[in-house]
Amino acid sequence: MRLGALAALALLVSPVALHAQRFGEVSFRAGAAIATPADSVVGGTGPAIEASFGTRFGSVVILLEGGYLGVSSDRHVWRYGIGARYEIGQGAWRPYVVGGVGGYEDIGRRLEVIDGYQFVSDMNWFGVSAGAGVRHGFEGSPFSLLAESRLHVRMHRVYPDYDLAKLELVTVMLGGAVSW
Repeated sequence: MRLGALAALALLVSPVALHAQRFGEVSFRAGAAIATPADSVVGGTGPAIEASFGTRFGSVVILLEGGYLGVSSDRHVWRYGIGARYEIGQGAWRPYVVGGVGGYEDIGRRLEVIDGYQFVSDMNWFGVSAGAGVRHGFEGSPFSLLAESRLHVRMHRVYPDYDLAKLELVTVMLGGAVSW
């Protein structure tokens, strides 16, 4: 009985078994968030930082993700939600598609003028994101590099004059991941 348990433990900690048994990951990405101005909505390009924690089910990874998208010096967007990534292939270079749903806290979004006074308003919105990327893994290593771009679409009417679905942001990022 003890010999069987030791043999199973040895298989679990061997490099081959560790590679086959990887089920989780943490990734960090940094890059740019791009928003075009529309009406009185502040547009611009600024820094973007995101992180995610994922659980792997074969080629699909379920993600908890969040980040900061600094569209301009006046407009800041905090993003949080869940997503899924589908990796294509098993080689060192693995292209993938990714999507997610979640909340966006959009601070400094609009420049409004009421009774001659200008002020900035904030908005929370529900949105979806979709994109694609590529990962480069290193053989026998839990580390990988990635490049990713996503479209972020607002999916509900915020003001009566706004469309139901509207492209709000585009992110372009580079980063890395650690798997276990």
